[in-house]
Amino acid sequence: MLDFILGIVIGLLTGYILAHNISKYGKAAKKVRLQIESLCSENLKLEQRNKKAERFIEDLLLDNESLHKQVQQSIDKEYELKDKIGDLQDDVNKLTRQNKELVLKIKNTQIE
Repeated sequence: MLDFILGIVIGLLTGYILAHNISKYGKAAKKVRLQIESLCSENLKLEQRNKKAERFIEDLLLDNESLHKQVQQSIDKEYELKDKIGDLQDDVNKLTRQNKELVLKIKNTQIE
């Protein structure tokens, strides 16, 4: 009979210890689960921010490429205009020379 009572007492103590440990581990597991959920939520937010940043960078790269093309076109146009200015300057010099020659001819004609 003593063995029976002792078995019941040991069974109750074991049950109490197991229940206490299970509830303790259950609380820890719940705490860990909440931390994991929080980290997952933060991870999703960071992924969204990362995607927005990537789209923003892509837009900036496209704008940069467009501006680079505009700069190149402006440089090309500048060279074309410089060439035209050079040609016009040559024409002006040629016409000035011809004008001087004509003035000399007119002076020589008037003197004669």
